[in-house]
Amino acid sequence: GSCQATFQSCSIEANQKSGVCGTGKTSITIDDCHVSGARGGSEKRTGFLLHDDSSIDLKNSHLEGHNGGNVVMRDRTRGVLRRNTIAESDGAGLVLQGSCQVDLYGNAVRDGKVSNVVALDNAKLVAVGNSIMDSQGVGMLAMDACKATIWSNMVMGNGGTGVHCTGASTVDVRYNRVSHNENTGLMLEQSRDAKIHKNVVFENGNVGLQVHDAHGAVLKGNIVLGGSKSHSIPLMLESQTGGQYEENIVEEKSNSLLFPEDTTVDFSTNQYCQETDRAPLVSWALESLMAGCPMLAHTISVQNPKKFDIGLGIPGHQRWYTPMPETAENGDQATKDNAPKQWDEPKKLECEGSLPDSSLADNVPTEGANGVQDGAQATG
Repeated sequence: GSCQATFQSCSIEANQKSGVCGTGKTSITIDDCHVSGARGGSEKRTGFLLHDDSSIDLKNSHLEGHNGGNVVMRDRTRGVLRRNTIAESDGAGLVLQGSCQVDLYGNAVRDGKVSNVVALDNAKLVAVGNSIMDSQGVGMLAMDACKATIWSNMVMGNGGTGVHCTGASTVDVRYNRVSHNENTGLMLEQSRDAKIHKNVVFENGNVGLQVHDAHGAVLKGNIVLGGSKSHSIPLMLESQTGGQYEENIVEEKSNSLLFPEDTTVDFSTNQYCQETDRAPLVSWALESLMAGCPMLAHTISVQNPKKFDIGLGIPGHQRWYTPMPETAENGDQATKDNAPKQWDEPKKLECEGSLPDSSLADNVPTEGANGVQDGAQATG
């Protein structure tokens, strides 16, 4: 069947099944509601459960405490979630399955026991300006054949990996802060054609950015730093002989695995920084992200897409990077031509393109969830 339902300023609490369930072609609007679960027991209760071709517009609401997921979307469902708090799920905060299509704008998704956001099967996800924090497991998991556009988010403090892309997933990950996750910050594992551009990755417990057998990956303009733990590694490439690695800044540490012996990747446009540069570089990079990307600070502009401009010419620092490492000079790990070079003069990279905002009609950077047309594409 088909119906329309609107919930305004309601409390939906302590239900033994789902708080709200949509099937058929039901269209649901939720605004300023509090939805909490009845915890305990064996029932997989959810806050919102959508099947078939149903859709949801969920905004300004607080969802918490469901052991089957706070929001679960399946089949061909579509949804737009804006400015919500999705918290303290005993499973995952948001679960996307089937061929569903979902846009996330300016939400706080936190404290999921398994994960905060999970995209499976053929789901399509656009996530812009969200905070993905404090899961006991993975912050965001994209797997199977899903497509995910992850722009301008804060992914912090998760007990596992911050962003994990695996299987045949295709992801576009840009302008994110990925930090203080207990395991790896950002991991590509057998994903396809991933675009990892201009993210700030630092202070993660294991590896900052890890790439394992990822087909066609393009990593450009990222700042990838280590952490305070002695075993923290900025960048690790495993079974990775192809892809593009351009204009990234990577912290030089004795245990950095930058150059697998069998790699054919050209690293000549990448740069090294030292551990002593970490704090001022992070400060500058985050200020640049905030200035160019207000959505990262949850100030989402509905009308005016922002231009993103992140420069590598840091005021007051004419020389940030160390010379090419001796191992590369000797050809032990990489040839001289393909190794990172010394950088002596300020250099600026510009990526001027319309960033996605919370208008569903404009500026979403991929084939969008919810029928959104392609917006302006970033060029970097």
